[in-house]
Amino acid sequence: MTASMMNRKVEDIQRAEYWKKKGYTFDPTYMTASMMDRKVVDIQRAEYWKQRGYTFDPSYLTASMMDRKVVDIERAAHWKTKGYVFDPSNMTASMMDRAVAEGGGKATTSRVAAQPARIENRPASVTAAPNSPDHSHADRAETGDTSEWSYHDSESEIKYNPFSERFQYAPKDAEIKYNAFEDKFTYQRKRDEIKYNAFEDKFEYADPKATIQYNAFEDKFEYGTDNTEIKYNPFSDKYERVPSDTTIKYNPFEESFNYEE
Repeated sequence: MTASMMNRKVEDIQRAEYWKKKGYTFDPTYMTASMMDRKVVDIQRAEYWKQRGYTFDPSYLTASMMDRKVVDIERAAHWKTKGYVFDPSNMTASMMDRAVAEGGGKATTSRVAAQPARIENRPASVTAAPNSPDHSHADRAETGDTSEWSYHDSESEIKYNPFSERFQYAPKDAEIKYNAFEDKFTYQRKRDEIKYNAFEDKFEYADPKATIQYNAFEDKFEYGTDNTEIKYNPFSDKYERVPSDTTIKYNPFEESFNYEE
């Protein structure tokens, strides 16, 4: 194995260990870190849709395939109320739309059923050393590995967001919330609420007590509280408003350097 192959394999082993703590079992002998991440997205998306009445098997369907199939099912239900009958097992939403435009729509009864969502991988047969090597910033820059260093408080932990498919630091009690104005799912503290930032023309989650403050270094307006201050992040070369008691922590899954609570 070459040095780069060894580095990637260590990453695979460490990722398998990370996911095992979260209840997912992968074998780094056969799966890469990115394959594991994508499969977790598939599994969690299947669980998300199951709560909404759709059953998919992540062993065979990817998250995007599930999303598209839901669109097909709902489109079939929509056209059924208009007197058109389509089977989403065999037709996509766009195919239904074209059939209606052409005067068709007498297909078989609308129905779709996937196997129950389940996934099981063989136990990991590769063992990592107790203490994985840590690389200096210079080493990472040389190899192209610019894993994230960012500011966080002592209560933050790495969490996986299946909607953005990213790992991020977030408070332990944070939960995924949907921002309908920006059409995105993000981890937020329970007390955070959506506020409109008129200066940046966007809706964002912020502390209820937060007010608009000006960041002269970045020339932008952002929400902040009395407990936040501007700190310089030498890894991203940016000045960002963060809680005063935050410290820099290492996020091995992302490739950016930024402040986050």
